[in-house]
Amino acid sequence: MMEHDMGDQRKKRKQPAGKWKFLSGVFFTPATVFVLSLLSVGMLLWFDRINERQRMNFDLCDALMDIQIKATSYHLWLEEAITGDTAVDIRKVWDEIDLAISLSEAILNGGKSEHGVILQPLKDSSLRKRMEDLKPLLTQIKKIGLQRIREPEVAGIGSAIDQRFDAVFKEFQDKAGALEMITEKSQLRDQSRSKRLFWVILLSWVSIVVGATAGLWGGEVKRRRAEEALAKVKDQLEIKVKDRTGELGKVNDQLHLELNEHRKTEEELRNSEKQLRSLSSQLLTAQERERRRIAAELHDELGSSLALLRIEFALLEKKLNEDQTELRERCRRNLEYIEQVADNVSRLSRNLSPYLLEDLGLPSALRSLLSNFGKHLNVRVTHDIPEMDHLFSEDAEITIYRIIQESLTNIGKHAQARHVSMVIHIDDDSVCFTVEDDGKGYKVEQALNKDPDERGMGLSTMSERVRILGGSFDLWSQEGQGSRISFRLPKKDGGMFS
Repeated sequence: MMEHDMGDQRKKRKQPAGKWKFLSGVFFTPATVFVLSLLSVGMLLWFDRINERQRMNFDLCDALMDIQIKATSYHLWLEEAITGDTAVDIRKVWDEIDLAISLSEAILNGGKSEHGVILQPLKDSSLRKRMEDLKPLLTQIKKIGLQRIREPEVAGIGSAIDQRFDAVFKEFQDKAGALEMITEKSQLRDQSRSKRLFWVILLSWVSIVVGATAGLWGGEVKRRRAEEALAKVKDQLEIKVKDRTGELGKVNDQLHLELNEHRKTEEELRNSEKQLRSLSSQLLTAQERERRRIAAELHDELGSSLALLRIEFALLEKKLNEDQTELRERCRRNLEYIEQVADNVSRLSRNLSPYLLEDLGLPSALRSLLSNFGKHLNVRVTHDIPEMDHLFSEDAEITIYRIIQESLTNIGKHAQARHVSMVIHIDDDSVCFTVEDDGKGYKVEQALNKDPDERGMGLSTMSERVRILGGSFDLWSQEGQGSRISFRLPKKDGGMFS
């Protein structure tokens, strides 16, 4: 009897410790998930703030480019007017420099740009100081221009006033270019921060999943141990079943509580996974939308400006005398350089937004992409791309195009290949895409096990895009034997872009 009482006392002493472990198991995992979720929301808000700053920097770069274009147009037209070109509308000349001055005022104190974009007042002290240095130069350029128009006999080409005008204009160009370069570097830093923040958010959600999984596993181990203990007690103390019924009932209730908690945790895990996939889809959609917008602005704004500049140089060359060989040669060189810049702008616009995909469909866009890749890198390209219109939605076709584009980019950067092939095979319910090269190859496991900073975003981005579309992704490579990327997608877009 005394032994029985002592055993009960030992069990009572052990109950508080067991109760504490149970409570910590019940509340620790949800609390951890809640804290990590709050941190993720905070990081998402920070991510939005960085994107807003990127937009403001982009608007500033756009306005600075407009100022430089207006000032350059003013300079060219003023020189033509001074040399006696009657076709130049002198009012338009002054309008150009006035617009440039107004844009500089809008950048400093807020206002509308030439394209109707609302510019916020420039708050950065360093950038504002540089912009304040630019505005007087524009005013000085206008003032000297007025003097040259009013006193052409002493302010012609080669005069002291003309030389001062060129010196002030060169100073303006140098300072404007330096300000634009600083703004572009700020944009690049913000982009880098956005990427790092995205990975932090992703890792936070991975931590949530891992923590929830660990909680489930720990609970399952406890449940199994409790069941084993119950079975052992039942075999050993079958005679005392009636006396222990109440105790076993309490243990059973505790197990039910743990099971209910496990079910809740499983539901939270499923919801977390859905939110993560939704976040990935939204990020990719936002990226594609931003690419289209930048491509449109490159094509519409910069392309038009380059075309106008090309026309102006061509007209200037025609107006030069035959004996002005040096100036004519400079005009020809500038025209060639403008043509090269226009080609680069056009190529960047096509890479950012595949217009052929919208106009002619996915097969034609992929053939054009492969052809341009082969010409640009001097690589032999073969392909077998059947017609497959209406097999995928428009968003899914854009995603497929980006996956192929990223694979070709990786080949161009790293493979040193001489031959690249692409094959598309259509099955009854799915489509298989394969891109293969004969480059130097690599060890797949070593590439996948690298740190994210060393591995880069290419493979991860391609795999994530395929996963969002509900497909499967496969990678093969060996050193000295090239590499092969293949992925299979269900027809009619079974992923999140349906």
